[in-house]
Amino acid sequence: MGTEQVVRSRSKPPLAPWNDMIVDPLPKAASTAHLTETLRRSGSLGGASVCNVAVTASFQKLRSHTFRLRLDYEGAAREAPNSLILKMGRLDSTGRPSYANRREVAFYRDIAPFMRERVVPHCFETVDATDTSTWHLLLEDLTETHFIATEWPLPPTLEQCESIARAQAGLHAGWWDNPRLGAPVGSWHDADAFERYLRSFAEQFARFTDRFGELVPPDRRDLYRRLLDQAPRLLARYHSRRNLTIIHGGAHSWNFFLPRHGGGENVRLIDWEDWSIDIAPDDLAYMMAML
Repeated sequence: MGTEQVVRSRSKPPLAPWNDMIVDPLPKAASTAHLTETLRRSGSLGGASVCNVAVTASFQKLRSHTFRLRLDYEGAAREAPNSLILKMGRLDSTGRPSYANRREVAFYRDIAPFMRERVVPHCFETVDATDTSTWHLLLEDLTETHFIATEWPLPPTLEQCESIARAQAGLHAGWWDNPRLGAPVGSWHDADAFERYLRSFAEQFARFTDRFGELVPPDRRDLYRRLLDQAPRLLARYHSRRNLTIIHGGAHSWNFFLPRHGGGENVRLIDWEDWSIDIAPDDLAYMMAML
């Protein structure tokens, strides 16, 4: 039988604001038996087995908990990863998942395997949430090969921004007008739903400016009015269902992992909770606005 232990991290890896929280016991998805089965199923393990798992760092967000796992093996495991990233949900006080994260799970299950360019981490396993268990993803650990360009709110260099833009272009080109868009990959937003949203937004904006008018200068009010007036024209391309692709939906520069020098790797894009079918420049505009 293998042993499972938890190690307190002495330093923070460069990819994320990891902490040194001790986790005991390990989640079931991080057990030696489960990881052995998963890696064998993916073709990464052969006849070897995972004999030890250690959490070297962990990172908590509002709706997820991410662990960096170090793995030891019994037997020849030359193709097996030395470490993995386990991203998983949490149970609320009633023992039910607080957030199902269906979109990100679906992305790694239904979309990532069919990408022509490798712009996302390799995913070894996707598991949906149930009424009594959380979702989880077992992902490639990019710590040794990639890094995040800067800490928020500092912007990347021009060269780094260009490499991020090229990665976005590769993602968008790979799914441009793909016949699978809408079904089985993703779904289309109804035109009536857009109309209801725009009416609601206009009403909320009017109420906001009536109450907090001093916070919205005239030129900004005019910008919003022109945007609402032009919304039908701007949405026409989406409703035509042409010249569209898969977009990330939250493509700020801190969701991009850049390859270390000499690594021979591509840029990787993480956190796919808000992906959708839409207009490609949305991702670039999002990154520019965040900087």
